[in-house]
Amino acid sequence: MSSDAKGEDRVDALALERLTRLSFCQLQALKSRWITTIDAFVAAAATVRGRAGLCSALDIEMDTLDEVLRDACDALGEQRYRDLLAARPGGPTGALLEDDHQLPADGSANRGESQ
Repeated sequence: MSSDAKGEDRVDALALERLTRLSFCQLQALKSRWITTIDAFVAAAATVRGRAGLCSALDIEMDTLDEVLRDACDALGEQRYRDLLAARPGGPTGALLEDDHQLPADGSANRGESQ
């Protein structure tokens, strides 16, 4: 754990390489999708669609993904793992990259207008 300039605690992300079940090629497949930390890997698994995407990217079955996620939980700790796995609108970064999110009824979010 580190402290920032304001003295607040923050948790440093853990490198994917700590997940020893993943091969070099699998690590590269994740990194090419901007998944470079265990935190991002777990967050990507927060939805059914995300889990399916990880299985596809890694060319593994769901059972194997579950084993890798158990390793991730061990590395992160139970609470941090559960926090990252909790699905949120916009994902862990808050980025709404798909069309299925809710916009204000007046559409102001599309035009950069404020109320």
